[in-house]
Amino acid sequence: MSKKQLITIITILVIAIIGLAVVFYLNTFKVVRFDIRHDDITIDVYSGSTNNNQKIGSLDASGELKLQAGDYTVVPSGDKYNNAPISFTVKNTDTTITINPEYSQAYRDAILKAEMDAINKVISDTYPSVINGFDINPGYVYENATWYATTLKQDIGHPTEVSDVYRTVLKKEDGKWVIKAKPALVLSSKDYPQIPVDILRDINRK
Repeated sequence: MSKKQLITIITILVIAIIGLAVVFYLNTFKVVRFDIRHDDITIDVYSGSTNNNQKIGSLDASGELKLQAGDYTVVPSGDKYNNAPISFTVKNTDTTITINPEYSQAYRDAILKAEMDAINKVISDTYPSVINGFDINPGYVYENATWYATTLKQDIGHPTEVSDVYRTVLKKEDGKWVIKAKPALVLSSKDYPQIPVDILRDINRK
């Protein structure tokens, strides 16, 4: 074998090794689709945690990024939304990450304030005795303000006596509030399977 042939073989082997290395490296990247459910949200994607300050991409609409296997953090940004970081892990397959943050507490409070008159009217019109016999507490909105729950405290006229506390849940459908759970001392998922369990659990603690 001549020197020229040897050099040619070595060159081919080096090119082949480099090619395999490139293919292997490219295969370590997986397609991650970010399904952003709101059109007024942008996201920043970080490698590891946000403390690392290694931002590797941003999106202002649903789209894809190619990421290597590992841990990542998404930080959504939007005036109305909870901007808490979302952690996820990329493994050895393509994946989809859904970005659907709830409204921020401040925005939900603003919605609640604007909706209180309509909510109280529905409760009072449906249960007229509430007007005279109970105090309707301000309540809480849940899940991007589509659900509402509150407590009704019985007005017994004796400050030293413990009064009963009833709970009720409403949902906004087609722009109107509709009662989904009639007032009761305890609301159970068995009686109201259509109401998210987290809402029932929370209002039962109030």
